[in-house]
Amino acid sequence: MIGIKDIVKPFGSQSFLIGVGVAALTYLIGPQLKESMKPLAVKGTQGIMALGSKTRQFLDDSTGTTRMKNMAEELEASSKTISELKEEQAVSNTIMLELKESVASLKDEISRLKRKKDPQQG
Repeated sequence: MIGIKDIVKPFGSQSFLIGVGVAALTYLIGPQLKESMKPLAVKGTQGIMALGSKTRQFLDDSTGTTRMKNMAEELEASSKTISELKEEQAVSNTIMLELKESVASLKDEISRLKRKKDPQQG
């Protein structure tokens, strides 16, 4: 007679359970991570576009004073963009650390459960 243990035996490996746990965590935390990375990408793109625009203006201007003013504005805009990107990176790093800790916790729990003996085995 085939018992339930024989049916679930292929699914009892630790790597399978870890894979299921990671997939579940990714499903739960993935959208948050995606949303936190989106502003980072948008700000990076905006910064590059602004830098290109300022560079074009700088090359088009003929007077030294205007060039110096444009350079100062460009530097200020670049500094602001870099600061914003660093803030977004910190938020993303925090989310990644939380995900890493959750996966490690899940792995520990699976290992603990696997070491536990089945009461029916005696």
